Amino acid sequence: MPDDLPPVLADAVLLDVALGNVVDNAAAHTPARAMVRVSARMAEPGWAEIAVDDAGAGVPDDALPHLFERFYRVRAGQEGSRHGMGLGLAIAKGFTEAMGGTVVAEPSELGGLGIRIRLPVAPDEDPE
Repeated sequence: MPDDLPPVLADAVLLDVALGNVVDNAAAHTPARAMVRVSARMAEPGWAEIAVDDAGAGVPDDALPHLFERFYRVRAGQEGSRHGMGLGLAIAKGFTEAMGGTVVAEPSELGGLGIRIRLPVAPDEDPE
């Protein structure tokens, strides 16, 4: 995480649940001892991005648009991956959008899935 990353406009509880669901999803679908990376950066002016990338099996391209639908589940890619109800990413999307942000899924450079949560940067409160 960059030291100069500005604060974002977010509800701490909603962000905790949204990010927790995304990280839990990555861990559930990544083989033991494989990498799950969480990072943050300025995405573009006025927007900060939290990225969660995993080294799991990934998902088919045609599944990417559906990952945030309630009860949608992608078939397991490897032995031992846990299965949920298909609500975690839907909740993450709802909470992120409630905070004025966006969330997208894309292939990860680690070989699995990448989830990007973008949130608006808080306005500068310096009175000068």
